Amino acid sequence: MKYSFVLFLYASYLASAAQTFNAKAPTSGVIKTSEGKYEGIIDINTTSNQVLCRSAEKTQIFSAQQIKEVRGTGAQGEEIYYKGYTLNGEAHLFEVLSDGKITLLFKPGIVKDEFTNSTYPPFFTVGKKKELIPLERKKDLISAFGGDSKWMEQFIKNNQLDLDHKEGVYRAFSYYNQTFEATNPSP
Repeated sequence: MKYSFVLFLYASYLASAAQTFNAKAPTSGVIKTSEGKYEGIIDINTTSNQVLCRSAEKTQIFSAQQIKEVRGTGAQGEEIYYKGYTLNGEAHLFEVLSDGKITLLFKPGIVKDEFTNSTYPPFFTVGKKKELIPLERKKDLISAFGGDSKWMEQFIKNNQLDLDHKEGVYRAFSYYNQTFEATNPSP
């Protein structure tokens, strides 16, 4: 009986300590880290904030703290793009929904206060000093456009974009970044 209990505790420990990656969703991609650039089959675990990279030479696991960006192409040809950022001293992997004049990041469920179990909103932008700015309300989403808030608010209204959902927020910021790039091309 004693040995069964010890075996149960050991099995529980292994299950909780194991790294879980989605082996059924292999993605070819590139990881840029603080140590260098790595190419291969990547597997992203946003829960543990880690990326597994398998190449012909070796298999490595990178933490969000090491990762500058991860880019890849999924099984259906979709672009996969993540960046590592620190929020309140903890490194997280954020999905990049739109990148350009404004970088829009997505990561639901980040705990803000463990005592009250409150969480941050799922959307963030990156400030001038590379700090993360949580977008709490629709008003924050609109004000993220700065001096272009008025016409973007009209665009959102005209296109009936729902800023309570990921798709609507993605479409608004992607349109803004594409429009800004078209009218202000990089040299």
